[in-house]
Amino acid sequence: IIKIIVHPTPSTAVAELVQRAGIGPINGYVVLAAGVLFNMMLFVVALSSSEIRKPWLRGDGMISRNEARALMGKSQSESG
Repeated sequence: IIKIIVHPTPSTAVAELVQRAGIGPINGYVVLAAGVLFNMMLFVVALSSSEIRKPWLRGDGMISRNEARALMGKSQSESG
């Protein structure tokens, strides 16, 4: 959004921002809404993936290599 606001000259009106965001026949409002939805989706995925990792973490946020191998069912001799 910042690039749309400042390029090629600084924009002072919302209507100009929406016009610049448009891509060919696609309305600028649609493009801006798609960008907001995409970034919200990334945020939700990031938050949900942090919940998935919690059972694998110990107090300091890390597990040892041997603990990881044990969780994957591998022995040290198999990992090479």
